[in-house]
Amino acid sequence: KHLVDGRVSMPGRLPYDQVLDLLQIHDVLVLTSGWEGLPLALLEGMAHGCVPVVSRIDSGVPEVIEEGQNGFTVPVGDYKGFVDVLERLQRHPELQNEVAFKAHETIVARYTAKRMAEQYAELVRKTYADLVEGTYKREPSIHYLPYIGHVAPPPDMQLHKHHIRSGRQYWDQGELKRS
Repeated sequence: KHLVDGRVSMPGRLPYDQVLDLLQIHDVLVLTSGWEGLPLALLEGMAHGCVPVVSRIDSGVPEVIEEGQNGFTVPVGDYKGFVDVLERLQRHPELQNEVAFKAHETIVARYTAKRMAEQYAELVRKTYADLVEGTYKREPSIHYLPYIGHVAPPPDMQLHKHHIRSGRQYWDQGELKRS
């Protein structure tokens, strides 16, 4: 109903319980981020029936969004593109309703706690089997901020020798050292 009368809400930072309440009464979730992993906000918005309109980034987003089916992606920084999608949804409430339904169904089908638990259990079983067989190989992780830990950097980040760690060896100020 908000898209029909053109209202937009930007409440700023809110406590989590208020965010969930707002997702219940909104039509669209807009994420203009330049970098994300798999945004929990995306999954929560879809679970509440919001149409996701999100930046097209190399992340978990393409695993979730089927363009035009359960959401929309827009190139990073293309704010006119975001406006165009929102205007299209406002002009075509039947499209908004159809995509919102499919967004919700995507979460119900793929992102339940039970399904995630099954996937973790399978990962543990496979890793254990690989360890027993001697075929397990941990991929090197990239360490770029000490207080965050081992995470993947934004795609456009320039990597230097001191960012890379592999096993018990790491580069520190250009010299190979052992921990």
